[in-house]
Amino acid sequence: MKSIQYIFIVSAILISASCAHIVPPTGGIKDIIPPKMVKAIPDTLSTHFNAPQIKIEFDEFIQLKDELSQIVISPPLEKQPDIKVQKKSLIIKFKEKLKDNTTYNINFGNSISDTHEGNIKEGFQYVFSTGDYVDSLTLSGRCKYAKDLKTDKGILIMLYKDFNDSVPTLHKPDYFAKTDSTGNYKINNIKQGTYKLFALKDLNNNYLFDQPAEAIGLVEKPIQINGKDTANLFLFEEVKAKQYLVKSFCEEFGKMVFILNKPTIDVGFKITNNPAKDTAVSFFEYSIARDTIIYWFTSFPQDSMKIIVSDNAKNMDTLSIHIKPKEQKKNRDKVVKFMLNINSLPNSGQSLSPEGDLQLVCSHPIVDFDSTKFRMKEDTLPIKNFKVSGLDSTKRKLVIKYPWKEGANYSLTILKGTFKDIFGLTNDTLIIFNTKIKSAKDYGSMRLKFKAPKNGTNYILQLLNDRDEVCQQHIISGDTVLNYNFLDPQKYKLKLVFDANNNGKWDTGDYFRHLHPERITYCKEIFNIRANWDVEANWTLGVVE
Repeated sequence: MKSIQYIFIVSAILISASCAHIVPPTGGIKDIIPPKMVKAIPDTLSTHFNAPQIKIEFDEFIQLKDELSQIVISPPLEKQPDIKVQKKSLIIKFKEKLKDNTTYNINFGNSISDTHEGNIKEGFQYVFSTGDYVDSLTLSGRCKYAKDLKTDKGILIMLYKDFNDSVPTLHKPDYFAKTDSTGNYKINNIKQGTYKLFALKDLNNNYLFDQPAEAIGLVEKPIQINGKDTANLFLFEEVKAKQYLVKSFCEEFGKMVFILNKPTIDVGFKITNNPAKDTAVSFFEYSIARDTIIYWFTSFPQDSMKIIVSDNAKNMDTLSIHIKPKEQKKNRDKVVKFMLNINSLPNSGQSLSPEGDLQLVCSHPIVDFDSTKFRMKEDTLPIKNFKVSGLDSTKRKLVIKYPWKEGANYSLTILKGTFKDIFGLTNDTLIIFNTKIKSAKDYGSMRLKFKAPKNGTNYILQLLNDRDEVCQQHIISGDTVLNYNFLDPQKYKLKLVFDANNNGKWDTGDYFRHLHPERITYCKEIFNIRANWDVEANWTLGVVE
C-alpha cells in the first residue's frame, strides 16, 4: 500500500512540473554606474614621470567618444597623443618629450563610458608630474547667469596663461573644470602663477568661444593663484550674436508671421514676386520684445510669397511661404470662415481688479470703429461715462476705463458693425463681454521701503511673481517707498537692475569691447501675499557681488 502511495505522489510531482509555466529570466536592475578605475600604470599622481605610455584599467569594458573635442591635456602638447581602448583598458602613448618639472592633467571630459549602457564617467582626470612634486593649488567658486543669477551644470571654467583677448576663441585652456548643478566648480592641480579666467557655455563641446549663441563670462583682471583661491563669474550672451530667422509661416490669409532668435534692430523684408501695380494695404507689426514680426497684407495675386529677409543689409534668408486661402476647409463638412473676431482681456466671465482696465483685442488691424455702438451695464443699470481709448500702435487693441465698483457685475455689448478691419470685414454679430469686479479684500498689498547704497544711481526695481514674470516695474534713483496694491495672493520676490546707461532695461555685455553685463541682485526675502493682508517690507541693499 505504501508503494502505491509513493508512486502516486511522484507521478503528481512530475505532472505538476510538466505543467509549470516557464518564465524567461529578467534582465535584472539596469546598470547606471559608470566605469570605475581599478589601477593605473604608472599610478596617478606619480612624480618623476618618464614613461612612454600610460595604461589605465577599469572594472568593465569601456568605449571612447568625441575624444578629440572632449580630452584636454594641460599644459597643452604640440602633438596629440595616441589614445586607444583595449577591452577594459585605456592606453595613452605620447609622441613628444614632456616638459621637465611640470604637472600634467589629462581631463577626459565626457569621453569615457561603458560599452553596454553608455554610462558616462564624467570629469575623469589622470594627473602626474615630471618633477619632484605634483602641483596642488586650486581655484574654486561659483558661476551664474548675469541676467537672472540662475546656475547651470556643465559650464566650462577655463584658465589661460595667455592674456590675449582672442585666446578663448583660438586655444583650448591650460586648466579647466565644469560646474555642478548648483553652479559650483573647482580646478585642481594648478601651478602657481597668474592666469586669465573665463566661463563658457560650450554649445559645440570644442572648448572654444566660437558660436554666436555661446554665453561667456570673465574676470576682467588676471588672477594670481597662490593656494586655495576663489573667484566667481557671470555668464552673458553677447548682444551682437548673429540674427537669424527661427520660424516663418502664414497663420491665415493676410497674416505672415516671422519669429527671430533675438530682438531686431534693423531687419528688412523684400517681396520679390509682388507686382508693382499692387496697391494693397500692407504694414508690419512688431511684438513688444521686437522678436516677432507680423506682416499684414490685404491682397496678393500669387499663391505663395517669395521674401528676402535681411539683417543690416545682409541677406539672412530667402523664403517662399504658401499663402493660406481666405476660406479653409477644416473637414469635409465644415468651412472655416474668414472673419473679424473681438476678444477681451480679461476673458469674458473672468474677474477684474478695481484698478484694472478692460482691454479689447481684435484679430485684424482696424481702420475704423464707432464707440457710440458700445453699451455697458453696471449690474442691470446702463452707464455712459466710461472712456474708450484710441487704437494702439498695432491698430488691434484699445482700452476701456471706468471707476469700477467692488463686487459689481459689468457687461459690455458691442453692436454689429462697430469695427471695420483692413480687409473690409466688420464684426457681423452682437458681442457681449461680462466681468465681475473683485473686492479689495480678495487682494493683498505690500508697502516697500527700499534703501539704496548710493543715491543718484539709476536702478530698475521689479516685482516678480512665482513664475518670474514682471508684475510691476519702477525706475528709481535711490531711497524710495513703493506701494503695491491689488496683488493676487501668491509669493513674490524683488529684483534690482543697476541701470548703468539709464535706458530703462537690462543690458548684456560685449566681450571684445570689454563691456560687462549690467549687475542685478535679488532681495533674499520671499514675500507671501495673502488676501486682505497688508505687508510691510524693507530692503536695505548692501554690497552687491
